[in-house]
Amino acid sequence: MINFIAGEGKPRLMLEKDLPGGVIINSQVSNPGILKTGSRHRLRTGQTLKISGHTGSTPDINGNQVVTVIDQYTITIPVNISVAGFGGGFESVSQIYESTGITTFDLTHAYEDGNPIFPFVQINHRIKSYRVNGDFIYTTFGKVIAKDVGILTIDGWTNGIPTNGQKIIVDGWIIDIPRCQEMTETFEPDYLIHSVYSGDEGNVTLTKFRGYKYECMLDYSKYAQPEMLIAIRNILNAAHNDKVVLIPRVDKQGLNYEVYLRNPFSLTRHQKKGYKKPVFVFAGKRNVEFYSTGKGIGYDIGTDVGYAGSNF
Repeated sequence: MINFIAGEGKPRLMLEKDLPGGVIINSQVSNPGILKTGSRHRLRTGQTLKISGHTGSTPDINGNQVVTVIDQYTITIPVNISVAGFGGGFESVSQIYESTGITTFDLTHAYEDGNPIFPFVQINHRIKSYRVNGDFIYTTFGKVIAKDVGILTIDGWTNGIPTNGQKIIVDGWIIDIPRCQEMTETFEPDYLIHSVYSGDEGNVTLTKFRGYKYECMLDYSKYAQPEMLIAIRNILNAAHNDKVVLIPRVDKQGLNYEVYLRNPFSLTRHQKKGYKKPVFVFAGKRNVEFYSTGKGIGYDIGTDVGYAGSNF
């Protein structure tokens, strides 16, 4: 086991929300049109979803629709349904926001024609777009720090300025938390066994691929500000299918790991404003190739894992 004690680390946590999807039980004769879902839909008013496979309704409601939430199993769409339908499914097009107008970008801004007001976009939301270089497309992220009509201001792009015309997608949170009293990264040697089949002979060769289990402890036991706990509440309340990414050093955003909160933590009120005792332990969801702090999982989560990546 190899431990790196990084001292006063200033970490960044990034949350990518799972895109809701599910089954439609039926549509009802109504205006606006009412849809019943087979499970909790997890949608928000104003989101765009794509409906497919729904039959029998007049008019046809398949395609993209903007939803209004009535309850956990009921939504409406801006369609006058005169004949009810049944079946099919839906998936969210964008968790929080997705651009529909022409986009342009610079070092710290994303612009969209049509003067959108970005009603559901908040400070600290994660904005995602794409940088095109020849035949290659790279994902790049930024943290929203201000918004105006038609303009989102960000703190900078993690992987280069997006190419003009690419989508603006707001799908999660980026939270910079204060320097902790101590940050310890642990790399435990491990390996994966792959079954390799040789031609049509049916011969099987077992191959070991080396890697390291990753864990990071962020120690705020001496003092934690209430503002920090409020800021990371969405991270701590991440759903099972959400993706949480830890960037141990905000100044080295290429070093990042997909993680989950491994252990419970304690809180006690400080005699002054604040809390004591919280120690957050994040464990990697997949093995990493090197224990060197010069290597992580890459800017585009999971792409820079090399031969020692997990979950093959």
